[in-house]
Amino acid sequence: MFILTVDQVSPQAAIRRQNAQSKKLVAIAYRQWLFLQGESYPKEEREIAIKQAREKLDSGQMCLVVFDDSNQQYVVCYFDPTLEAVDQNAPILDTNEELATLVEAIHQAPNLIKNNRYKLRVYPKSIFGTELVDWLCRHLNCSREEAVQVGQSLIDAGWLHHTWDQHNFADEAFLYRFYQDERLSLPFVTG
Repeated sequence: MFILTVDQVSPQAAIRRQNAQSKKLVAIAYRQWLFLQGESYPKEEREIAIKQAREKLDSGQMCLVVFDDSNQQYVVCYFDPTLEAVDQNAPILDTNEELATLVEAIHQAPNLIKNNRYKLRVYPKSIFGTELVDWLCRHLNCSREEAVQVGQSLIDAGWLHHTWDQHNFADEAFLYRFYQDERLSLPFVTG
């Protein structure tokens, strides 16, 4: 168990993906790990904070104790492997309404969703991952990495999928299709 001071850790924007939903949180970063802030104890209750952390460690949960000089408190922080670090300004769209608005904007963009040819097949109403990333970068004014996160959010929320359901969202020449555009289940075979 570690007892650290506030200057040894840093706040870090993070997301937790659960059941096709993303939730943006503020985590505590220490080295390469992300922790969630737990119970706080006044300076006088140092031993109680340490006891709480030891109990969690004994049960197999990694945690640390951070002493905050500004408010004279010990804070028990718990490691959470489901957290992913993100840029503080990343455009994480975490509500279905925000994603629905984005999907509508994608559908209204000219020549973005179209019949695409790949390996002698035509995939109706599809989009290449790289093209969607390009459009998201312009539309959301974000980096390519952030655009990939948004694309993955569309998949996690059930709006978008890889045409053969074999890949997560990637900034590559993979074809994706919106479920609402699924009228033909298989691509056309051309010669």
